[in-house]
Amino acid sequence: MSDPYDCVVCLKPIEAAPDGKIRIEGIVKGETEWLWGPYPVHEPCRLNVRTIYDRLLGDGVHVARGFRARADDPETAELLSEWARADLGTPAKHWPGQWSRRKPPLDTPWPEFTYLADLSHAHLLGLVAKRGSREAPTGTAMAVHLAAAGKQVLLFTGYPPPLSRPTLVVDETPNPTPGLVDQALASVRPDLLVIERWERMHPDQPDGASRTSELENIGKVLKQTVLRHKLPCVVTTSLPQDMDLNRPLMHWAGHDSPAAIMTEFCSPLLVLRRSSPAEVLVRLELHTTMTDSTVRAVAWRG
Repeated sequence: MSDPYDCVVCLKPIEAAPDGKIRIEGIVKGETEWLWGPYPVHEPCRLNVRTIYDRLLGDGVHVARGFRARADDPETAELLSEWARADLGTPAKHWPGQWSRRKPPLDTPWPEFTYLADLSHAHLLGLVAKRGSREAPTGTAMAVHLAAAGKQVLLFTGYPPPLSRPTLVVDETPNPTPGLVDQALASVRPDLLVIERWERMHPDQPDGASRTSELENIGKVLKQTVLRHKLPCVVTTSLPQDMDLNRPLMHWAGHDSPAAIMTEFCSPLLVLRRSSPAEVLVRLELHTTMTDSTVRAVAWRG
C-alpha cells in the first residue's frame, strides 16, 4: 500500500500481510448496522480494542465483528475512507450492512446539529440543557420542524407548542408510562418519538423501588421499545445549573440525576450550552467512562 491505513488502537501505520489483506474490526447491531467502525487494526492490537459499546456486548443485539479484507480492494477503501483518519473520540457513525451507505438522518432546524443527532436509525438521542434556557425545548423544536416537513411525529410534553401541525401528535399526559408510550407508538406509527423531560415518566407497575431505580428501568424499557418499533427517539431533560462542557457530565451532574441516568441508555447524549446569540456549544457524551472533551460549535437560530 502506498498510503497505509492507521491502526485505531496504536495509531501507527498498518502494512498489508503477504496476501494483501488487513484486519478490520467493528461493532454491529442486529447484524445489520455498523455502530462502531469498522476500523483497521494491527492483528496484535485487536486484543486491545476498546469501544463505547463494550458494555452492550453479549446482550444478543450488539456483536463484535472482525474480518480480513484486501487493502487494495475499492470496497475496502470506500468502507474505511471515513474512518481510517478519524480522530479517536469522534461520534460513532452508523453503516448499514453490505457496506452500502446508510439513509440520511431526519432533518433538524440546524444543519450541523442534524449530523450530531444522527436520527437515521432506531436509537435514543439524549439532550441536556440548562433549565429555562432557549435550548431546553430543543426536542419540541425538532418535532415541530419535522412535522412541518411532513414527517409523522409523536411528542410527549407538558408544554405543547403554540403551532399545530397535521402530522404532529401531542400527548400531554403529566406522567406517561412506558406502556402508554408503546400504545401511542402502535397507534400513531411515527417517524420520530420525542419525550420532553423524560423524568416525568412513571413505571406501569410500581414495585416500591427507589426513584433512581425506577428511572433506570424506564430507560431500559424505552430503549427496547424504540428498537422494537424501529424508529429514532429524542429524550430530554434540563438541569438548574450551567452546563459544564469541560468535564464529563457524570463528574458534575450527580450520579442519581435524570441526566446522568440518560448516559445508560442514550447514544449519544448531547449537552447544550448557548455561547452566543447565533451559536450553541454541544458536548458529546459517548460513554460514562470516557474523558473525551469533544465539543462542537453549532450555528443556531431561535
